Amino acid sequence: MICVKTLSRIDVRSTPDLVADRIRELIVERKFASDTPLPSTDVMAEQFGVAAGSVHQGLSKLVAEGWLIRKKGHGTFVRQRETKLSRLGLYVASRDILNQHWHVYYQRLYALLNDLAHERGMELEIVVDSRRDEATFEPLPRLVKAVQLREIQAVIVPRTGPRQFAWIAKLPVPVSVCGSVHFPSSVTDNLNQIADLAADYLQRCGCRSAGFISSHVRPPLEPDGALHPVAEYHDRLVASLNAKGLRVKPEWVQTMPQALANNGINHFLFGRNAFEAMWSRQDRPEGLFVDEDIASQGVLMEMEGRVIKVPSELRLVLHKNEGLPYPCRVPAAFIVTSARRAAETLLDMVERQWKGLAVEPVVMNVELEESAEPESGNATVKARKKQRR
Repeated sequence: MICVKTLSRIDVRSTPDLVADRIRELIVERKFASDTPLPSTDVMAEQFGVAAGSVHQGLSKLVAEGWLIRKKGHGTFVRQRETKLSRLGLYVASRDILNQHWHVYYQRLYALLNDLAHERGMELEIVVDSRRDEATFEPLPRLVKAVQLREIQAVIVPRTGPRQFAWIAKLPVPVSVCGSVHFPSSVTDNLNQIADLAADYLQRCGCRSAGFISSHVRPPLEPDGALHPVAEYHDRLVASLNAKGLRVKPEWVQTMPQALANNGINHFLFGRNAFEAMWSRQDRPEGLFVDEDIASQGVLMEMEGRVIKVPSELRLVLHKNEGLPYPCRVPAAFIVTSARRAAETLLDMVERQWKGLAVEPVVMNVELEESAEPESGNATVKARKKQRR
């Protein structure tokens, strides 16, 4: 008789998911032979201490994932699987991401994923979704077919929206995703930490007021009425600045409007326009945080044209992606995120799933790099002090 664990009722996952996870563990532990049918649904329901319907749903999930196969009249068997994960699919939500310079972070992430996959003995196939708008809310036939034919054994999704990810998450292979979606194998930057580091730095610099420019579109409420993680991030920025005693006016908060994003405005131009709108007012903030890095470059260009003295007129905190060129001729602090860590974590997640191991969302901490004051307002930053939180 196979030794099984009674399933915990405290776990927040659904009972069928718990059943599937436990049976997957038993398969990995080689408790089931591929030529012998699994115990009946009723037997496993008694062993696990759950309803037979939950066992049936859990088994169906493992059939869809390719762990099990049902043979009519004979029962459910463990499918003989390839032992090595060697063929990955990289889902690219739009061809624009590969071509437009303001997507340079994702282009670097793709390159890193390709290099790291090869180092691990894997081939990485880029699958570009050339469809537009609502069409991407439906499964991409080419990707679905490749998964069904086992040409792709796992899928990595560096960037996508919730509506696209709704069908990607149902693919019967390991999946990992980078971004603000609610999924066990998601990787995202620590947005709360980013907000707190920016506010803390500006407060330590003696600022009494602050604003921020973010090229992230503020999404509407989720279907259940909850705030989207990006909206929570924007609110956290305001709350963190206020908590440090910094005054924040609504006109000092500039986020990418959905209409501009739909029209394809680039982040560099958005940064320039947002700073121009903010600095054209008579009442201006003493400190400013800009996210993301391409928008920051637009802000710096507009500041240079206006000959703004930093830091006497304005204190700056700017987002920067590690390993990417970032020209900056004024003193500023940088919040640094790492594409390499994201790539490594995305690969680790699909490998763990392939082995039948559980995964949990990963929130990556960031670094704050503080600039030394240059000798003149137009000098290049010469020294940096790293601070981890």
